[in-house]
Amino acid sequence: MMNKYLLAILALGASTLGANAQNFYSLNNKWVDLDNLKLVDSAELPKPDTVALPVMSGEGADATMSAAPASEEDTVIIPAWDFKRTSKYAPRFRVFSLTGTVPQSAEYMKRPFRIVDEGKLAYKVTKASKEVGIKTNTDDNKLDDVPGNQFLLGLPDGILLVQRFDASVGYKVTKYNEWGKPIFKQAVPHTVSIEKAGEEFAIPYLYYFCHTERFMAFTSLASKDVHKAVIMDLKDGKTLPIGATVCGVVRAPNEIQFMGYMIRDEAAKTIKVNHAGASWTMRDNNITKVVGEVIMADDTTMVIARYYKGMVGINLAAFHAKTGRLIWAANKEMIQPKESPETLYLSLNKSQLLLEGSNKNGNYLEMFDVATGKRLYSTLEP
Repeated sequence: MMNKYLLAILALGASTLGANAQNFYSLNNKWVDLDNLKLVDSAELPKPDTVALPVMSGEGADATMSAAPASEEDTVIIPAWDFKRTSKYAPRFRVFSLTGTVPQSAEYMKRPFRIVDEGKLAYKVTKASKEVGIKTNTDDNKLDDVPGNQFLLGLPDGILLVQRFDASVGYKVTKYNEWGKPIFKQAVPHTVSIEKAGEEFAIPYLYYFCHTERFMAFTSLASKDVHKAVIMDLKDGKTLPIGATVCGVVRAPNEIQFMGYMIRDEAAKTIKVNHAGASWTMRDNNITKVVGEVIMADDTTMVIARYYKGMVGINLAAFHAKTGRLIWAANKEMIQPKESPETLYLSLNKSQLLLEGSNKNGNYLEMFDVATGKRLYSTLEP
């Protein structure tokens, strides 16, 4: 029997949303009306019409979407106008905020799970019942002293606990079912020993980078000594090691599957893009600081936003995914923020390319025509 995954997805022209559905994008306690390109407050939002999410059956290339949920239990009712909850990008929006907040609670099969402390997870069989405790750190290891060293994700087929422990212990990633029983446990080393001047040092190199409902990426962006990355399949915990620093991940157009990655070559000052068996390079003089946010506009067009840790300036361009041929560059169209970006996030709404960024002044949104790169809207002052 095929597994069924609920996807928060807003298909273009889908009848499931109803004729009166509108798209509103939340931003700093305001909302951007994506149809009229206006910033509104909560009093101007439409009434909370609801939509039953469609069901995705099967896996990978064989996945198909049914027009209606298979049963009442498969139905999730949400506001039809909320882009960050009804679009196919919803899993990432509802889990991590752009300011780096990590979730300490999540829900699977209507059962709430939460992190209690460094060694315990708790869940409820029903929301009204008493909590059941699960010991997650049987060796009493100490969590690493980095931000976001323990977080919880709700997946379509389980609950994922990610813990980053000190030194040689590394990451421990555990997936649980609705009864709190482990589906898989996977360890990912994040520290190596390096000898310098006759002394041995423990060098941390691997950090969480991004995830979807199907995979999670760890990479060595913050390391000067080690260049590695690991892609984990969240279905079974299997890992794909990459012997280079990944600075961007290519997600499939459905926003689920892993399709490729960008790696940086510091010696050549180039970024190599690997996607679906093809590879090409682009030059970047700020290679040691570059981070890429990638989105597939369709099967052949890849949009890349490059930004730089601690540096002002964003490079936004579209490329042919197989050849690297430049389709358009939007650098002159962009209103560049005056502060260096902390994170960027790309998504699509019909023909609109949405770029949300965050910096120390808060979040902002710019919108472009995905076919031409022409700016359509911005919350930044020109």
